[in-house]
Amino acid sequence: MTIYIASLFLPYTVDFHVHDSNHQCPRPASPPLPQPSADPSNPTPNAVSLFEKENGPPTVGLTPGATTEHERIFSSTLDRAEHHGTGFPFPNPDDTIHRMTESEAHSPAWGATLSLNQPKPQAAFSPSPSILKHQDPTTPGVEPRAEKQKPKPKPKAAEPVTVPTYLTDRRRRDSRKVSFSDANWTIQVAEQGNGGLRNAVRSATDAGQLEDKVWVGTLGMPTDALPPFTKAAIEEKLEDEYGSLTVYVRDGDFDGHYTHFCKTILWPVFHYQIPDNPKSKAYEDHSWIYYVKVNQEFANRIARNWKRGDSIWVQDYHLLLVPGMLRKLLPDAQIGFFLHIAFPSSEVFRCLAPRKELLQGMLGANLIGFQTDEYCRHFLQTCSRILCVEATNEGLQLEDRFVNVGKFPIGIDPTSWDQRRQAADVDLWIKLISERYEGKRLIVSRDKIDQVRGIRQKLLSYELFLNTYPEWRDQVVLIQVATSTTEQPELEATISDIAMRINSTHSNLAHQPLVFLKQDLAFPQYLALISVADALMITSLREGMNLTSHEFVYCQDGKYETRKKFGSLILSEFTGSASVFGNHALLVNPWDYRQCAEAIHTALSRSEEERQRIWTELHRAVLQNSTENWVKSFSETLNRVWNEQSSREIMAVPRLPVNKLEEMYHRSACRLIIMDYEGTLASWGSPKSIIVTTPQRAINTLAELTEDPKNIVYVMSSRMPEEMERLFRLVSRLGLIAENGCFVREPGAEEWCSLTDRAQTDAWKEGVSHILAYYQERAEGSWIEQRHCSYVFHYGSAEDQEMAERLASACAGHINDACASQGVHAIPVDNSLVVEPADTNKATATALVWRWCLEHSERGDIEQRPDFLLALGDGRDDEPVFRWANKLERARVVNYVMTVTLGYRSTEAKAYLTQGVADDTRNRIRTSTMSPNAPAANAAFEHATQIKPLGAGQYEANLQGEWCVGAVPHGGYTTSVFYRLALTHFAHAHPKHYTEPATPISMQLSFLRRTGTGPAILTVEDMKLGARTSTIHAKLSQPSPKAPHALEVKVAGYITVSPASAEEGISAPTHWSLHPGVPGGTGAGGKASLEKLRETDNDGVWTYLPVPFPEFRRAGQQVRLYGPDPRRTRVEAPQTGVVDQWAQFCPGGNRAGKWTDAAVGFLADMFPAALDRFDSMASSAEGGGGGVGEGGKIARFWYPTVTLTVDFKKRLPAGGADWLYSRIHSKVMRDGRTDIDVVILDEGGDVVAIASQVGLVVSSSRNLGKKAKI
Repeated sequence: MTIYIASLFLPYTVDFHVHDSNHQCPRPASPPLPQPSADPSNPTPNAVSLFEKENGPPTVGLTPGATTEHERIFSSTLDRAEHHGTGFPFPNPDDTIHRMTESEAHSPAWGATLSLNQPKPQAAFSPSPSILKHQDPTTPGVEPRAEKQKPKPKPKAAEPVTVPTYLTDRRRRDSRKVSFSDANWTIQVAEQGNGGLRNAVRSATDAGQLEDKVWVGTLGMPTDALPPFTKAAIEEKLEDEYGSLTVYVRDGDFDGHYTHFCKTILWPVFHYQIPDNPKSKAYEDHSWIYYVKVNQEFANRIARNWKRGDSIWVQDYHLLLVPGMLRKLLPDAQIGFFLHIAFPSSEVFRCLAPRKELLQGMLGANLIGFQTDEYCRHFLQTCSRILCVEATNEGLQLEDRFVNVGKFPIGIDPTSWDQRRQAADVDLWIKLISERYEGKRLIVSRDKIDQVRGIRQKLLSYELFLNTYPEWRDQVVLIQVATSTTEQPELEATISDIAMRINSTHSNLAHQPLVFLKQDLAFPQYLALISVADALMITSLREGMNLTSHEFVYCQDGKYETRKKFGSLILSEFTGSASVFGNHALLVNPWDYRQCAEAIHTALSRSEEERQRIWTELHRAVLQNSTENWVKSFSETLNRVWNEQSSREIMAVPRLPVNKLEEMYHRSACRLIIMDYEGTLASWGSPKSIIVTTPQRAINTLAELTEDPKNIVYVMSSRMPEEMERLFRLVSRLGLIAENGCFVREPGAEEWCSLTDRAQTDAWKEGVSHILAYYQERAEGSWIEQRHCSYVFHYGSAEDQEMAERLASACAGHINDACASQGVHAIPVDNSLVVEPADTNKATATALVWRWCLEHSERGDIEQRPDFLLALGDGRDDEPVFRWANKLERARVVNYVMTVTLGYRSTEAKAYLTQGVADDTRNRIRTSTMSPNAPAANAAFEHATQIKPLGAGQYEANLQGEWCVGAVPHGGYTTSVFYRLALTHFAHAHPKHYTEPATPISMQLSFLRRTGTGPAILTVEDMKLGARTSTIHAKLSQPSPKAPHALEVKVAGYITVSPASAEEGISAPTHWSLHPGVPGGTGAGGKASLEKLRETDNDGVWTYLPVPFPEFRRAGQQVRLYGPDPRRTRVEAPQTGVVDQWAQFCPGGNRAGKWTDAAVGFLADMFPAALDRFDSMASSAEGGGGGVGEGGKIARFWYPTVTLTVDFKKRLPAGGADWLYSRIHSKVMRDGRTDIDVVILDEGGDVVAIASQVGLVVSSSRNLGKKAKI
């Protein structure tokens, strides 16, 4: 099994050696490509960043107000340390440990680099300033128009800064024209990317947990300047030698995705910084289109390499849409998603314009992981509120599947840190820093300069500390390491002012209380600094998981610096690490400067014993949350939940084994039968109606079951006890469960048992009623149903459905937040919101029923405890009962347990049925694996047209070769597949929309491209759901011949359905008839003798017509067709272009087959005799040669269907029809195109269907292709 780890940046990138011939990299033989017109290393002036000016170079200088030069030990060597790739001025460590980096290394801006020679961005356009002119992201192959560039304003004058020598050298080097076409290159460790993730994967690989892994990501650099052969060579080398799949995207697309959507919109919002200040350009940022494009490239890249059994791990906020895109491409894939940053509350997240798209993208995963419980809770509440889905403690219940959500805090790799800390360069840096700051107490901080890191709050708190505790002024130094990849002049100016004020007030010639390094540190410097520090101070305003704090704690063990150990951790309570360390860290609110100042004083004042005691707890937390544990936990959980979810998918749940059920029923001595009422025993009724009777068939079923003394029968319902009594007053010895488990009544009893506390229920209902009233008043047409232990907010009849859904979602979030402590939750169910006790459900009631059964068996009231348990239901509220019953079976408490759900959906039931169970239960739940009422002899047809629901409007079919013409599935067969699709869709997606099956009454299909045998994905979009008719738009897709991993639409069309009971209205004779009429025969009344045709294939007038070219037109072997015998003179010559035929359905060669409504679509396109006549006509037009192709096995011509319309006028009997007559009439064959009209009659002469189609006349080679064989 391969694990694909998708991260925006690969752990590897490329370094080009433009002027170095010593580095040789093999390059495939390729003709020289023309040089680009623009210098790849120096973009033209208008090739700017997508929306804003490019990032300037990093600046390094002394701290504002500096009075000493102690800090030069960092700034004077960083450039050379990075440039030479060493720990300059100290020796380079062993390569085996050099590959490790700090978890939160501060990467350069995209398109910039610290030490590598790489191309510059080649963004060729800017977005339109008007969103009205911006391209729709769904339009394939269309790029946004290039707008006329406005003159770039001159930058304001800035103070002189000191720039490292290697950066100025690089700038001079980059200013020269550089061609990357001929440059040698090598693979290097990337400067971009998530260091914590890389360390985690590396440590897990070393531990043998990720033996077969593949990275998926970009190179972290612009690539438009690279020629195709260079890209191909890099991609091949990374895949073969580094286990990495490269994703190439255009520079402009990546800039829009990363620099603008991710960093300008997603990052701030996820960290509670809504980009709404007057100077923000987020309001004109239309970079969503590029975010979609880049995510789609990742999904396509993974899908091309994925094979069954592989696992996919998608990482972080850059790729939120990838899980959903993969789910469409790979419905069965195991997909995990982990968010490394914080997830905001629903109030913040809902500010994002594409909020639904982002959530739906994430929900494509089987498992979604977060750093803390708080982020999990925020995500669940956000989905509940915005998508109106049911949120549980374990995850989210979608319409067709369950998505698990969990906490997986990431950490560091202690083993690698031990190895790296032993290096000589780290030891020398420890000594150098200790000597320079001897006698000082060091507080260390390391952050990026942005609004969420809290540097300003930290400096203000430090200033307050110095003012409050003057005795510490000459003893403590705060070393703040700060890096910047974006220009934030206002924030930087504010920080600079505070730093200047601190040093101006509290420094002297020998002491400088604040060292502010606007640069990053080399790794050995960083290790040494956190080893000698007395405290680490983190004041992030929001942060997913601050791994710097973990690294600090681990380095404070005193192994390599015995004088400084057990340092204190001052940590913002708004970081994910706060949940890991708890109160063992000095948790602070960054906005409470007094609290932060006191925390500094506490950290510096603790005794060594106290510091060691606290550090021991912090160290234990670091070890418990290691990278190895993170990988193991996430991997094991993903495997477990995927197996659980797969077992609940309808494709994994078998149909009810009726014979086995009947056998066990008769063999059992005591049976417990529990069944749901609404939707299972009877159709849903109006909640407002007071039903005093229940359908007679349900009453009869229950009466028969309760009359057997071996049976204990219970009916469950959401209705109140008094309603249940009225519904089933005619059935004696029936147990009842009311209000979804809140009330239970034993068979034959008068009193109800309440499973809820009355006082507690009254208390929460009083508060909830006001919340519900608030939202109900704003949704006109909605109403509130009050029950004894629950409320139901019905908004299905609201005038504005969209507004009502939003209000219901907000109401659910409000109640779940405000009333969680009262044991109440709100769940969206079928255009309503149910507010009920969280700890009481149907399973609670059935568990009580089971206890009663055990008590009765002990008292001798019944002969023994039940050895047969059957649970039947159809809704989400029945799932707890299935779970409870299945647990009894696993515990071997009951000999036989069967849990059954109705309809196609994700379920924990062991089997499913496709129709109501009242009559079926009375007949021992008899059903079949085929369509309702399908004859047994039609098994081959039923199998060939079988539809499997995949969820979210997607279905799967498997087109069979026996139903083909040549290599292409027959058009009529495909029409029957679409017929079955409509039946399955309404049974699966809208089981309660009609009270009986809705069958197609009209189909209009367009055959866009040649289909093939094998799997096909069918998608359905509801166009109208009406009381009498409903219309869907359906598409059949298969892999594209040019891109096998991409699906393309082959057939599309509209289907209108209607239930038989809705077909009411005026019927009047039109006096239409066939002209001429149906040819006569030797049967009664001068009609064809169908009995003789069945027995002898000839009645004297009509005769069997073999299908021409049966090996080519294999679909024709599924029928037996009879036409007037041309040798009989008593039959008049048929009109030109007219063919008459009687048809017998023989699927799989079984002559006992019956014509069903679904098979009528097949017959509408089945007329071999007409095609034989077309062969002659076409051959004559081409100058002879006959209609025979190569070897005489195939026809010379093929007549593919272009459009086909079928109107169903009469439903066939439930058991099917033996014979159908059809007349085929073609008017014109011209320019390789022909029209065909078909009228289908039953034996009584009634019109069953009318069809018309347009077809082409082409060579049969177009059907078979080069590789197809007969």
